[in-house]
Amino acid sequence: MKVVTPDYYSIFKCTAAKCPDNCCIGWEIDVDEDTYNKYLKIDGDFGNRLRSNITISEDGSRCFRLTPGERCPFLNENNLCDIILNAGEENLCSICENHPRFHNCFGNIRETGIGISCIEAAIILLTKQDKTSFVSEITDEPPYEIDYDENFLNFLLKVRNNIINILQDRSKSVKQRFLSTLIYAEFAQTMADSGNFSDPNAAGFDFDEICEERTDIKEFIEILKALIPLNDEWNMKVNNIDIHTDIAKVAEENPVMLEQLSVYFIYRHFLSAVYDEDIIARVKFAVFCCLATILISANSNSFAEAACLVSKEIEYCSENIDAILDSSYTYDAMKTERLISVL
Repeated sequence: MKVVTPDYYSIFKCTAAKCPDNCCIGWEIDVDEDTYNKYLKIDGDFGNRLRSNITISEDGSRCFRLTPGERCPFLNENNLCDIILNAGEENLCSICENHPRFHNCFGNIRETGIGISCIEAAIILLTKQDKTSFVSEITDEPPYEIDYDENFLNFLLKVRNNIINILQDRSKSVKQRFLSTLIYAEFAQTMADSGNFSDPNAAGFDFDEICEERTDIKEFIEILKALIPLNDEWNMKVNNIDIHTDIAKVAEENPVMLEQLSVYFIYRHFLSAVYDEDIIARVKFAVFCCLATILISANSNSFAEAACLVSKEIEYCSENIDAILDSSYTYDAMKTERLISVL
């Protein structure tokens, strides 16, 4: 198995009680089958407490019964985990053990990273000044049995590598990089649609301008408002977006942060095109998430805080991911010439 991680992956360390945005508050916490079976065998008062705080969610899976303040019932008054304190870290649920790490698996490749729904992960990513690189190692893990076209996956890996190179070209503005990425993605999509999985050379995709169609920021807000709101903070932030936000100015002032953010979204989501061959929608997804972060940041304490909220709302809700992917075809604001017009 080839395991890939971004170069900042090993830097992450949970800040636990010091975290200003505790991941044990406001989230449904699933109890996986293996962990549930462990809990059935834990004796004494704590074992009884564990089992009595497990309920069934709307989708039929087991989860912890949150307190009225939407806190995990095992998050104590010091914001520390009673499961770790009483039963050991080895008895954490899979989601608690792994969060905010994510894993995308494709046959003999596993790609792992840290999700920026965690504010500490967002800070690590967005304060990083050097270009993100990726580290790989070979492990003895067995391959994942997933139905996919290996030739198409290899094609996508080459396309993604070219996209990341375009996004990391610091001789260009953010607008030029996003534009070149979008036009190159359209070229790669054309190749995929024709079944041509040969070398998707990115030479010549160096665009400075396009015949733009001006877009009203209200069109982007409409897409954001159409998402399933996962918390009250999202509604508040979206409803208070300043329609006069100068997106181009924010992009000009924060090129490195937008580079890191766009590379993160491409790394995490692009290869899912192996299942539906939709390349352009996933590139537009990445660009849109960057634009959404800029809009949310105007009413946030920091760019990292805004990125964290966008990640929570979009990346952890499959319906919202699909809604943005679909918007690539249903909203005029998601046309390449309109996405670029606000930068």
